[in-house]
Amino acid sequence: MKSYALIPVFGFMLLLNGCGTSGSGELYTEPSVDRSEITINKVAIVPNRLPLNLTDPEKWRRYNWTVAKDEFVKHKINVIDYETSINAFNKSGLPVEDTKSSRDKYAEIAEQLGVDAVVIPYYGVYSTTKTLLIATNVSHRSVATFQIYLKQQNDFVSRVDVSGENQYTTGIVTTIGMALAIGGASSSSGGESNLASVGGLLSLGGLVFDLIQILVPDDSRWETAFDEAIIEGLKPFFASLPAGNQ
Repeated sequence: MKSYALIPVFGFMLLLNGCGTSGSGELYTEPSVDRSEITINKVAIVPNRLPLNLTDPEKWRRYNWTVAKDEFVKHKINVIDYETSINAFNKSGLPVEDTKSSRDKYAEIAEQLGVDAVVIPYYGVYSTTKTLLIATNVSHRSVATFQIYLKQQNDFVSRVDVSGENQYTTGIVTTIGMALAIGGASSSSGGESNLASVGGLLSLGGLVFDLIQILVPDDSRWETAFDEAIIEGLKPFFASLPAGNQ
């Protein structure tokens, strides 16, 4: 009996490893700009490109704006409200991606809104499903690029590429539990009967876990992926600011 004691523990570890969320970011900076001279007290986050492959894009544009806004506020940087920012951007006639040739227009927006910086995000999403023998892995990935324009320097001083993933794997514990249950039931020894019971419990636990993961709405997974992408991904940018701006 003692030899089977670790089987439920092993199964529980598999369940924990079967789902998770992660986020990361990479910062690129303009080397000609002296970081010690950067002062950012107020920014405007213009919505710009919408997330791809998602229904109700305005919902996601506003959702991601809110997540990013909260991160700037945490670092004591004020943010112009959503409606004011989007209206200024729409009236400017700025192109969606051709930022380098539009510095003067961004300077006009910064002056109009009274901000030190304009943050221009671009969003995208994609999902993958991979099946290998007994396991199926489903991944929801979000990616974004934040370009940072500074009014004082009249230039784009930073670019932050961020990504987030929410993923889960089903089938592993359920299949292992069923195999143990069948193997234990095929023998009449006491030890094997105990093994069959353990296998049955693992199988049931695996089925419950798989069902819970399948029933989680896609929107909830996209929210989690974007949260991690933006929150974790912007950390290198905030860390690069002078001490007074952190």
